[in-house]
Amino acid sequence: MAHKKYDGVQQLATGTGAGALTLGAATQAYYRTMQAAGVSNGDTLTCRIQHETLPAEWEEVLVTYSAGTITRTYDTNASSATGSLISFGAGNKIVSNVIRAGDAVVLDNNGDAAVTANMSAANFVVGTMATGLAGTVGFTNSNGPAVQFFGTASVGVGSLELVTGGTNRWVLQAAGHLVPKAADTYKIGAPSAPVLDIWSQNYRIGAEAATNAGTVGFTNSNGPAIQFFGNSSAGAGSLVGQVAGASISSLLATGFFVGAGLNLGFTSRGALKATADGVFELVNNGVTAQGSLKVKNLIAADATVWPIDTTALAQTIADGATFTLEAGSGMVVLTETTGGQTALFICGGGAITLVSQTGAIYVAGAPGAGKIGLEFSGGVYRINNNSGGSRIIGIGGMRTRAAV
Repeated sequence: MAHKKYDGVQQLATGTGAGALTLGAATQAYYRTMQAAGVSNGDTLTCRIQHETLPAEWEEVLVTYSAGTITRTYDTNASSATGSLISFGAGNKIVSNVIRAGDAVVLDNNGDAAVTANMSAANFVVGTMATGLAGTVGFTNSNGPAVQFFGTASVGVGSLELVTGGTNRWVLQAAGHLVPKAADTYKIGAPSAPVLDIWSQNYRIGAEAATNAGTVGFTNSNGPAIQFFGNSSAGAGSLVGQVAGASISSLLATGFFVGAGLNLGFTSRGALKATADGVFELVNNGVTAQGSLKVKNLIAADATVWPIDTTALAQTIADGATFTLEAGSGMVVLTETTGGQTALFICGGGAITLVSQTGAIYVAGAPGAGKIGLEFSGGVYRINNNSGGSRIIGIGGMRTRAAV
């Protein structure tokens, strides 16, 4: 609570020692008492107390008014005792309401005032700005408010620091940059918990109207243009896409769109997925390999590689077991991976022909002992292992009809 000041208050008081004094009448007709000035119980005032007949007894102290008496508090005030309350002798004391030199704001010859302590007010108003809420700072200027900051801060001369809760949050630097000072303040908006994000319903460039929350829109007569600067693990100027904190794709500065687990297409079917070793596969729901790739021509990029590689499709077939192929007619190639024996079959309409093989282990139809056969049984084509042991069979094919 601020201390009170009343003009023309001077009255007599009685009491001895350093205790409370009892207030009496005004000293002159043109002075008034604290009671007459409207002082209330509990109000504090700065007063000069002077013994009426003993000039050596005086003090300037903070007093608290209560029902016609005052109690005195010595802080950094002056007194003839130098550092403590006066122990007044008997007789009248003259009590005057004053302003100490250290409490006064005095204008110098240039009309400026210097305040060495804190200032408090319901509002600070510059010009004729009307403030509707307490605790605001308002400016009125024909060209709009102008605020200038002087002095040196840790980030440069003229910087403005925004502080809440005793923590430096943001800094408006002299160069015009608005930068965060604390790790938990990289946000705009009101998220439920501190995060390292900038929050916005939409980000818009130009006059783009974003119809859905969480979109980024661009308006440009020549179409949107995005440029990326700086370095990433994928190279200078790269754009890295992340989901759930994991990098899944990168648009390199060289123009290549790469990424392990990159999916192109629908999530329900027919998506094109890139594996970690650079292989693209058609998948269903991002996991199961499914679907067809339709092209006019399939051209190998290098004569030293196999245009079609089915090594990943090899199946382990136990002795006496079978593996059923998908329905269709066409050409089937089988390779026993241990010894490399390979056979070429053509099949259709339930008939099978063994065109050629590199060894003697394969047969068309049900296999005898020590053989591996491609047979038609139960309306399907299947590989039957009767070789006497488990075999890993590589499978390749070209289907020319969907039916058997």
